[in-house]
Amino acid sequence: MKSKSYRILLISTLAFLFLTLGILFFSPAFFKKKSFKAHSVIERLQHHHPLQAAKNALQQQNQLSSTHREPAPLDHLSKEEEDSFEGAFVVEAAEVDGPEPGQKTRLRILKTQSKYPMLRTEEVIDSAHNNLLSRAEMVADHFLVTLPQGEKPDAFFNKMGSAAVQMTRVTEASPLYRVDLASSSLDALPGALRLSDLATRGVGEPDFVVHGRAVPNNNGYSFQWALHNNQDDYNQYVYNTTTETLDITTSKLAYGINAPAAWDIRTDASSVIVAVIDSGIRYTHHVLAPNMWHNPNPTPKYGLYGCNAIDDNGDPWDDYFHGTHCAGVIGAVGSENDNLHGTCGVAWKVQLMACKFLDKAGTGCQSDEIVCIDYALSFGAQIINCSYGNYYWSYAEYDAWKRAHDLGVIMVGASSEYSLKEEIPHYPACYPLDNIVSVTALSPDGTMPEWCNPGPTTIVLAAPGVDILSTWNNSDGGYNYMSGTS
Repeated sequence: MKSKSYRILLISTLAFLFLTLGILFFSPAFFKKKSFKAHSVIERLQHHHPLQAAKNALQQQNQLSSTHREPAPLDHLSKEEEDSFEGAFVVEAAEVDGPEPGQKTRLRILKTQSKYPMLRTEEVIDSAHNNLLSRAEMVADHFLVTLPQGEKPDAFFNKMGSAAVQMTRVTEASPLYRVDLASSSLDALPGALRLSDLATRGVGEPDFVVHGRAVPNNNGYSFQWALHNNQDDYNQYVYNTTTETLDITTSKLAYGINAPAAWDIRTDASSVIVAVIDSGIRYTHHVLAPNMWHNPNPTPKYGLYGCNAIDDNGDPWDDYFHGTHCAGVIGAVGSENDNLHGTCGVAWKVQLMACKFLDKAGTGCQSDEIVCIDYALSFGAQIINCSYGNYYWSYAEYDAWKRAHDLGVIMVGASSEYSLKEEIPHYPACYPLDNIVSVTALSPDGTMPEWCNPGPTTIVLAAPGVDILSTWNNSDGGYNYMSGTS
């Protein structure tokens, strides 16, 4: 009898043990810990999007054959990161093998002073040469999800369980939501995206970080080589090493856009609204103020001159410089009759709408970019200038650019500013939409700068992009030179 009781007790104990192990093994917490600890988000995207995987592999091959690029240190910021994320520091880091043999992926969480402070970086490195092959930056403690028609957001949120703490709609123009996570650790975002795949037929994806890419009688016109034709003289500043001063020299240029020929036909585009989605505009600048778009019914959120998606208000003041410089190229006021001091834009009269999503370091998130795009579309912008980007396809971003396409809006995008031997898609400029004008840069002599991606099938046109004089955000009369692709 005692032996039989012992056997029953033993069987019951073993059954309980197996049941307990089964519950632990199949529980979300255990599965997440084992499967997503220090896991790469980009590798997941490649598995979900084979075409993107092929493009990313091509990117890595070409970057490997290009100039050597150092990866960021595992435990502290690189010099480039210090410039982009002042005051930031590394809070967690790990390295994992892959995604390909001979490669490793460096994963880090940075705490920054950005709108969303916790950022995740992923770098794929060639192990043999310690060469950076690709890099992605994204918000660490939230992701974006586009729900399918008819799916209720509350139902999706409940399926996310304790991983998600809040869900907010990004734009009324699309069923796009930002899902805030309970943690910003290295395993939090990959785990949440995996749960999202199980919870919806929609698309869950990271919120990627992007970076900004820089004959009238105006007395600065003679320094704007990009507007002249190849018969004109133009002035430029040259540093004199002997006297240590800036001297003015006169040169002949080869590849300006010959703007005077267009101005002979038309100088007034005052009915056209051009949205500059960037770091904002110094709307009090003396050659920009006359051409600023005015909201007919301004509110604290939808301001007189545009929107600010970072602070969720209507003040798109430029605290970086990039947006003001772009705005001056597009539409600094010009005149034949008034002796205006400063530069002029391609359009002498135009409406400049300021949509701010890049912060004081020139960094922004795609979710805020999308808010700006939908703002511009809702207020009738006909052209949208987008001088920023990264190398990763985003469904949410593509969907926003597709909305612009369907409304007949022209989208101007910047090509990559890395010199690669083959064409590597740079988004959003390279989305397959026929309303996109993707732009690369030319030097005064008509050659392409070494930092430009030639993109023979992805670039629509090349335009002056070296030493471009335009408006600056430091004062109402500020000007400076910048180089860039749009």
